Amino acid sequence: MRKTTMFQWTCPKCGKKELVLRPIVLDADAMPEAAGDVREDRYFRVRCSACGETQDFLMHMLYADRTRRFLVALQPDEKTPLSPVPAEALREGWRLRLVRDSEDLADKVRALESAIDDRLIAVAEYLLYRKIRPAMPAGSVMGMTVFHEGDGGPEVLLPMEIAEKGYAMGKDALTAARLAELESAYGKALAEDRETGFREIGRAWAAAFVESQEK
Repeated sequence: MRKTTMFQWTCPKCGKKELVLRPIVLDADAMPEAAGDVREDRYFRVRCSACGETQDFLMHMLYADRTRRFLVALQPDEKTPLSPVPAEALREGWRLRLVRDSEDLADKVRALESAIDDRLIAVAEYLLYRKIRPAMPAGSVMGMTVFHEGDGGPEVLLPMEIAEKGYAMGKDALTAARLAELESAYGKALAEDRETGFREIGRAWAAAFVESQEK
């Protein structure tokens, strides 16, 4: 799982060209520091050695966690084929997920590392978004819902900038009672949901799933 790729990055400020080396498959067990950077959404940041300018980039890659048995494919460009799935992942029935950008990768890794079903987390994120969005005044901006293991336990957060009021944070604490509520509403359908190859379990999937249960 240690194949690497090299590409050239040009600093947008001073024009210096840098060679950037990154693994095609990031093995979280073998590269814990890099895995931490992915989790905190800083892995794809390049710093110019000449002027210090930083810029984020994206590339196709696989994030593999052998301990927890999951694999996340980052595929920014849908036209580019996914990297081959390691034989170990296929043989042992790992969970396979697909994301399109670094923020989604960080959120999905955090979700898959938790003891909560990442599909249930996606549902909780969508429900929080759906609850808050209609109440947002014109001119407000909503951020991306994220899963977070806070000091008080797991929670879903939704940062936002409310027009004429400023920054605010929506939150759904995933307490035992809240998880029991979500399990009661969606657990049966999730149990019947079959894992088939790489799946993009995000807001669009959660919206379709929740609305199918409300018909």
